[in-house]
Amino acid sequence: MLVVEVKLEGKNSSTNSLIKSFVLHVLSAIFALDTGQVELSKFIANLKTVSSRLICKEIGEDLSKIYKKPVFWTGSYFVTSCGG
Repeated sequence: MLVVEVKLEGKNSSTNSLIKSFVLHVLSAIFALDTGQVELSKFIANLKTVSSRLICKEIGEDLSKIYKKPVFWTGSYFVTSCGG
């Protein structure tokens, strides 16, 4: 069993809560990737979806003043590895 504790210190509890949610989501996705339960392309797409949703939820109003595109991330990604 994997036990993860995320402890953030700061004044903005809303941001801390979003970061905790994202970290736990990433860890569960990595576990699913490692156990072969999810494809790498779906893993990347999921991270982009979740992170953009959390970013827009937290700073969407301010972001909309400077960022006018209808999507936060592009559909592309790059993955590389080295070693054995």
